[in-house]
Amino acid sequence: MELYFVIGGFICLVIARNLGTHFYYKIKHRQLLEFLKGKKYVCIKNIGIDIEALHSKASRSYKINKTDIIFFKTHIFLLINGKIFRQAQPILQISKIGNTEKFKDVWEEINYISKMKVENKLRISRFALRGSFKVDYKIFLDFQNQDFDLENYIDSQNIYNN
Repeated sequence: MELYFVIGGFICLVIARNLGTHFYYKIKHRQLLEFLKGKKYVCIKNIGIDIEALHSKASRSYKINKTDIIFFKTHIFLLINGKIFRQAQPILQISKIGNTEKFKDVWEEINYISKMKVENKLRISRFALRGSFKVDYKIFLDFQNQDFDLENYIDSQNIYNN
């Protein structure tokens, strides 16, 4: 009988932790949107996303499912929602190499090396520094069923200057 209480308590803790994490990152998403209020930006909701992360010789590839993308100046913000239960995830900022502009609610800034269109998807090759380690990323953002001029974006490399 006591084993059931231990297992039930463990399950409750896992659920509470996931809910806490979800609401914490949901608040971060809202704070970034509040910061951008009144500024010129483009937001596209529910874009499919694939991320491949390479660290040294280890490779990890996973599909996050959906993200809201914000194009602001020369930055791209990914407001990610997890595949299971649409749980909010940390905000990723994608910027040019040498960017000095920092945003408060961003979890990780990733510097891009190249952006190109591949079958109506935006492929971004980039890297991030985690301490003394370099992590290489490849991100595919799927604009398949969206009313967004991806070709124009890639040509201009900058939606809005503010």
